[in-house]
Amino acid sequence: MMITLAWWTGSVWSLVAGQLLGAGLRLYLMSRHLPGPANRFRIEGRAARELLHFGKWIFLSTVAGFLVAQGDKLILSTFLSLEMLGIYNIGYTLASVPLMLGGALVGRMMIPLYRAHLPEDGSAPTPADFAALRRFRFVLTGALMVLAMTLALGGYALVDLLYDPRYQTAGTIVMLLSLAFMPQLIVMSYDQIALTMGDSRQFFWLTAARGGLFVLCTAGMAALFGLKGAIFGQGLSFVLAYPLIAAFARRYHVWDPRHDLAMSLITAATALLMAGLHSSSILAPI
Repeated sequence: MMITLAWWTGSVWSLVAGQLLGAGLRLYLMSRHLPGPANRFRIEGRAARELLHFGKWIFLSTVAGFLVAQGDKLILSTFLSLEMLGIYNIGYTLASVPLMLGGALVGRMMIPLYRAHLPEDGSAPTPADFAALRRFRFVLTGALMVLAMTLALGGYALVDLLYDPRYQTAGTIVMLLSLAFMPQLIVMSYDQIALTMGDSRQFFWLTAARGGLFVLCTAGMAALFGLKGAIFGQGLSFVLAYPLIAAFARRYHVWDPRHDLAMSLITAATALLMAGLHSSSILAPI
């Protein structure tokens, strides 16, 4: 719908209209064509109370998560010109593809996997169940790491292919951000464990701590070293948050240091390769 409206109208409002029309069509199809009892308006008191108790922490987690997702733009808007901020957003959009893809997959797949392989009483999983989680985590994180490595090593060529020379700076931003995001990819599969166990409060506190570290590191490094400092600060915040995330995962018996070490070595190798292949671009002023 968005593509059709954009082609027909040539207006940015096709993005808004496409979202609304798509949601309306989805609602109609779900209401009319799914088997089983039809949906109708009804409030069940006990269910509403459970949702409000669980959902209030989810709402606060969403606010804290916004700092991680958009805090860099809020911070950099005070340091960069509007033109440079636009170029940064181009680089960010390309570099964040692994994060967006990983977030979609983790949100849809990790909760069912945790439900299938973790005891409901919160005790440690059996070796077979832990091995099943480890295999999936290696496959998921490994695939995302390959995509991030491709962007970290070939981001400049990608921007050169997609954009004219005015946007070449975005290539350097893609490479640096792709590397900065790799530590976050390593721990992405741990996020859903608290929600699986119904502990939305702990999920909020972890998200808030990560958001606070992100803002402090990004703002502090941006003030000292400009745009490159802000990008380095983002990566630094993810590294500093790792002990919190590891303790969080260990509490629910899902921490996998072997997986984390393997992916950390891949991140380090990517940094060395990028430094060797693109040192001139990395060192050039932005």
